[in-house]
Amino acid sequence: TFILRFANLKLLNADALRSNPRFDVLVANLPYSRSEEFVEWLAFRKFRRAVLMVQTDFVDKLLATSGRKYRAISIISQYVFSIRKEMAVPKSLFRPPPKVSSSIVIIERTGPQPTEVDLNTIKHLWSFKGRTLRSAIKIISKKKGIAAERILNLLPQRLVGLRILDLSPSEAFKVAKAIEKAS
Repeated sequence: TFILRFANLKLLNADALRSNPRFDVLVANLPYSRSEEFVEWLAFRKFRRAVLMVQTDFVDKLLATSGRKYRAISIISQYVFSIRKEMAVPKSLFRPPPKVSSSIVIIERTGPQPTEVDLNTIKHLWSFKGRTLRSAIKIISKKKGIAAERILNLLPQRLVGLRILDLSPSEAFKVAKAIEKAS
């Protein structure tokens, strides 16, 4: 439902995931349990900026470049967006005070728009995060019924010995594209 409408502004009160609005700038306070789904949804949208309030722990995952908080959503978001933690939101501003900490982040699109297949491949690849890329490719290729060498030959040799969790976002997407191309 529209709350306000001006020549250069439409203020909506709606579930963006259901209503699928077009926008240049989006400001949202999400149910924290849907933050990952929302960021993935944003990856498929063309927009300038999104300002979100999310759980601080989720922000840490978005911004992680290594370690236990580095996840598939880290790879996806860092490949597609520039993300900046703008500010912490004190618990004392809420009634009743929540058990979790909140932060406001600014997200701007800086990378290419991924496909649904890209995201699914990244998530599948990430399920082998502790394995080397060579080991993960062997398992994935067997499931797909193709020779592992078809995928490995499409990749720079220096990546093959790395663990999945040591791949940068651009390297992970390069692997995803190689898997898609070989399939």
